[in-house]
Parts: sequence; structure tokens; C-alpha cells
Amino acid sequence: MSHLQHNKVLKSVLCSMVKLVLCVTVLGCNRDAESSLPSPSTLDGTQATPLQDETLPGLKLPSKVDADITSVPRFAVFEQTFEHSGNYSNPYQQVNAIATFTNPQGNTASIPLFWDGDRQWKVRFSPDLEGNWSWTVRSNDAGLDGQTGSFPTIASTAKGGIQTWQDFPYHLQHQDGTPFWLFGETSWRILGSDPSEELDRDSFEEYVDRRASQGFNFIHTNVLLPGENEGGTAFRNLRNEQLDPGYWQEVDARIEYMNQRNMTVMLFLAWADLETGWRRQLPWRTPQLDWRNFPNQPARLRYARYLAARYSAYNVGFSVAGEWDEFGDRVMHEEIALALQEADPHDRPITIHPGAVASVTEFANEPWMTFGDYQQAYNRLHDRILEARVHEKPVINSEYAYYLRDQNEDGEVDKPNSSTLEEIRYASWDIVMAGGYFITGWGSTYFGGGRNPGPFAPDDPRNVGWEENAQHIRDFFTALDWWTLEPNSQLLSGAGTHYALADVGRQYVIYTRGADASIALNLENANQSYTVKQFDPRTGTYTTLADHEDSTVVMLQPPDRQDWVFLLEHKLGSGE
Repeated sequence: MSHLQHNKVLKSVLCSMVKLVLCVTVLGCNRDAESSLPSPSTLDGTQATPLQDETLPGLKLPSKVDADITSVPRFAVFEQTFEHSGNYSNPYQQVNAIATFTNPQGNTASIPLFWDGDRQWKVRFSPDLEGNWSWTVRSNDAGLDGQTGSFPTIASTAKGGIQTWQDFPYHLQHQDGTPFWLFGETSWRILGSDPSEELDRDSFEEYVDRRASQGFNFIHTNVLLPGENEGGTAFRNLRNEQLDPGYWQEVDARIEYMNQRNMTVMLFLAWADLETGWRRQLPWRTPQLDWRNFPNQPARLRYARYLAARYSAYNVGFSVAGEWDEFGDRVMHEEIALALQEADPHDRPITIHPGAVASVTEFANEPWMTFGDYQQAYNRLHDRILEARVHEKPVINSEYAYYLRDQNEDGEVDKPNSSTLEEIRYASWDIVMAGGYFITGWGSTYFGGGRNPGPFAPDDPRNVGWEENAQHIRDFFTALDWWTLEPNSQLLSGAGTHYALADVGRQYVIYTRGADASIALNLENANQSYTVKQFDPRTGTYTTLADHEDSTVVMLQPPDRQDWVFLLEHKLGSGE
């Protein structure tokens, strides 16, 4: 047995000891599915084409346990299995089934069931309150219609998914209130398999384990872009909406694996158009799976509801499209976003990703949009974050660099902010010092090994420098009450590039580079004293400097023209 195989077996055994899924099979009655049962309607009031592959996503744990284990930990995933009784040529299209859950306070939330192959249907739901929950199913299939059940929810140490922090709207928190400093990476094809690039379940797990050990807690990926994995092909025939449940079962397992390692997974539903620009040159191994190739808008909405049903109970978010402006119009994408929102009772984050326009602020004030912006921007990084903060929502630059990416395999890095360790480090600090978050990437992993020389290589030794420097940024901010810090660069004067984040009167973070003289920080209060530390973003080490005592202006002297960070913290008892 190889080292990789041994690790996989060991991890499977360990995971089986901590996973929990309540999965009870309920055989459908043999009643005639053609009976006159109400059929759910679409948003416009017309009769819906059967919606089936929709479940309650949440933090589902892969191992199944006996039905007599009836309690569900808070924020875990309740899963129940059913069978339809009718005969259908395409259940995904022809059956509608909705489960309504009632919480201990009497409030209700609904989520679609999803088709999982043959006659099997499932519902997934992640309860957020302790106490007794009940549920009932309504369907146009007699075997599904009228099913009921209940379960108690018990206390747990789980944190739940992520959501906007109401008290600090530029930031995120877990459902239990724990702050969440988003530390993200892009890996577009990580849910798929590609033997030519050595991308499979084993290399996926090695990648996730490596990133989890480095503190990454947010992964960007596209659920349709891989096209196929060990389970099958996403759609056997997209034009006829012939879905392959095996593919999605493999996706289930990979999302579960990431969730178990405290990673939120941002699921891009589809790219808008895979046949524009550079994408025409890619050696696609499957038919083009993008919004353009869906047969019509009802098919897109059905698919969006399916993903909400299957995955919203997990710790995930949803992006309506990648580079949305390359196909369709705003109305088309808005309808998809609303379908996601309506089908998801867990209120997972929803966003949309821009193409050439770099920004999606035109959607920022829509009720479904979680973020003030979700940029693909390679210049004006600091200013773009500041401009988007007007919407008082978290601001993300989701695509600003892929370290050492060489798409043409000519030995030249061809992505901005990606050629050197200094470039990508400067770019990342520019983003966070505006009060934003970044989603970074590496050439050897961002596209499953594609668009870069060599195979999918999480352990490429060339990546180590940026892996370490990126972790230093995370470690620096998570040691602070970062959510209290606001952009305050107007407090600074001096040479070079310099930014300030501050909780004025309590804590100041000063970033500078290219300065050959002191930087002046105006504290606006001469009666307070501060401890002063210097932070090296290359090594992650601190140097304690002399305390600042009782004057309005602090003079900060960088050791050289490289990038440096200063941290000033109010000394308790001074000026009070």
C-alpha cells in the first residue's frame, strides 16, 4: 500500500468516528402518482416542472447511523431518504417535493427534496435551535406526499455556517456568533477528476489537508466546471436535463470533507459562457457546462433550486455565476439569485462574480446579495475596496492574483500581481488594509493543474514562500479584534505607500512600504500612552519598540524601504 493510500484509509477510519448523518429510508406507498395532488408553483405562478434534486444542505456528515439514533446536534445535518411511487422518464424534471420544518418556537422553513437516483429522494436540513423539530412533505408524487416526522435537536460545539455580522456589517461571523476572518483560496476544478492532471479524490484530500493546516477557511470552486469526477458526469445530457446523481454524490463527499476541516465552500453554480476568449483554447473533456448551454431559463432555475436543496445545509455559499456579464442579462441572473434564496432556508451567503467589468457593485443593494462587492480586480486594489464599502457590507477581492501562473507554459508568469513574492504580498496587504478580504491562488492548484505547466500540485515547493507570507497576514489580524478596525489613512503623513486601520483611541495598524523616512501618525489625543510593535510581514515576527507616551503625533521609522507593519495598542489606565 502506498503512502497516499495508507493516508486515505487512515483518514476514512478517523472520519467515520466523528461523522453523523441521520438517514432513515422511508419506502413510498404504491399509490398512483397520477392522483390529483397539488403541484408546487414557480415564482411566477405557473406550474413548476418537477423539482427534485433539491435537499437541505448543511453540514452533513458522511457516515450513516441507525435510525434509532434520533437526536440531531445543533448545526449538524438531518438527512432523510424517501422513495417516489410514480413512474417517470425524468424525475428531476417531473416531480416536485417540498419539506416544511417547524422549529421549537413554531416558526416554519421550507426546502425542496432532491432526487438522488433511481426512485430515491432526500431532504437535508441543518437545525439552528435546540428543541423539538417536526417536518412534513408536500409533493405531486403520492409516495412522497404526506410524509411526516420529527427529531430533537441537542446542544453541540459546532459553529454553523457563515453570515454577515449585523453589529459589524463589513465582516462575517459563524451562526453561533464566532468571528470569521475570511482566508480564502480559489480552486475552480477541485470537485472534479482529471487523470491527465493527476486530479482525483486522493490529490483533492491532500490539497484540502494542506490548506486546512495553513489556516485556510474558505474555498472557491465551480460545481459544473470539472464536468466529471469518479461518480460520473454532472449532466449526461444538459440540453435534456439528464442529471447524473453519481457525480453529485461525489461532490457531496468532497464538500463534507472540506466542512469537516472548517472550510466554507463557495459554490459557483456555473460559468456564464465557457466559449469566450481564452476558454476556447481549453481542452475540455466534457460538453460545455455553462449557463449558455442550458436549454432555457426554467432549466437554470430548476438547477439553482436543486443546488440549494442539496447543499445549503452544509457550510457553503453560492455564486450565481462566474463572469456573469459574458452571457445573459441582469434579469436572468437576478432570477437565478432569487430562486437560490427562496429554496435555501439556511440563509447562506449569495454573490455573483464579474468579468471584464471587475466589480459587481450594481448588485450590492439587492436583498439577496451578501457582499458590497465581489471583485475580479487586478489594479487599484486598495481604492476599489474603499469605494465598495459605501454599501456597508463585506467587500471581497475574489480574484487578484494566481501566484506564478504560466498559462502559456512559456516560462513567463502571465498574471498581474503574481510574478514575485513581493508583488502578491503587496497586493494582499493593499486589500486588507482597506478593510477588505482577499481570495488568493496558486498557478499549480487554482485550475486543477490546468492552465499551468505540470499537474495539479498542492505541494509544489515554489508555493511555500507565498503560503507562509499569506499565513502571516491571517495570523496578524486574527490576533486582534480586527472587526473594530476602520480605514483611517488620513491620520498618516510621510513618504512611500502607507495605510492605517484604526479603532481610534484604542488600536492602530499602520502598513508602509517604499518609505525612506519616518511616517507620522496623528493620534488626535495627547493624553494616552501606547505600546508599539513592529511586525515583519516576511517572517511573521514582532519587534517590541519603545512605548509612546503622551503626545499627539507618533513618528514611526521603518527599518528600510521594504514593507513593514506597526501595531499600536492603548495602555490600560492611560488617559482614562
